[in-house]
Amino acid sequence: MDVGTGLALLGSVRIIEKMLGPTAEYFGEGLKAIAVRRVANIRRIFDFAIRKLGAQIDSSGSVPARVLGYVINEGSYCNDELTAEYFGGILASSRSGISRDDRGAHFARLVAGLSTYQVRLHYVLYRILRVKFAGPRAKIGHTAVRSAMSTFVPYKNIEKGLAIVDGEEFATILDHAAFGLADATLITNLSYGNGKDLPDWTGRLENGVCFSPTVRGVELFMWAHASGDRDVLDFLTPNFDFDPVPGVVIDLDGVTRKCEVLPDTDKSESYGGF
Repeated sequence: MDVGTGLALLGSVRIIEKMLGPTAEYFGEGLKAIAVRRVANIRRIFDFAIRKLGAQIDSSGSVPARVLGYVINEGSYCNDELTAEYFGGILASSRSGISRDDRGAHFARLVAGLSTYQVRLHYVLYRILRVKFAGPRAKIGHTAVRSAMSTFVPYKNIEKGLAIVDGEEFATILDHAAFGLADATLITNLSYGNGKDLPDWTGRLENGVCFSPTVRGVELFMWAHASGDRDVLDFLTPNFDFDPVPGVVIDLDGVTRKCEVLPDTDKSESYGGF
């Protein structure tokens, strides 16, 4: 079976070859050996990537083979829609004219190591930050700025975002997802409770989660939205524009940030942490 025949399993051979560039030769012939269900999952990821690229697919570029390998090997087992969208965004972000730029391999491996619940909580928390506090460039690399961006999100908002259904125990899933993100340095300064338990949130009567964003967490969100080439400082600005994922409820009621005005940290100050 030639390369074109293998690629045809994913849709238009011309479009796939245009997106991948020379890397298409690495896996076109091997697709026939992959189970039908896995091929369907790969095709869904490619559909997301092509949609996110839009007109950019007509520009010159290719996806590094190492990135493609991680996406195919891990993404082919992915049945979750949002996780597939993350893989698709990473694939789209990885397309460039620089052959050695394989940063996407790191993010594909990162997503592969997250559970469905962890991916969804990551999306919910960073989407809340993006919607609630959109505005000027935030110097996310500075510890003082990230601390000031510490955000309280009520449990009910998170439960809606995670789309908890009968048979799923919210408290158990939240523990798994939140501490998993913290362990992966995708969020930091994690704590639970209300005003009695959280000194920075005295007066809050409802229970919720308090967290701060990390550089890595912002990076993953941007890579998942085909914006891996953008500066993380653009996270809150209109320069970072993307289509929201349908079907994920983002409730902003009761969401509060520690400091409404972020500190004006000079670039000469050192960066710290993640």
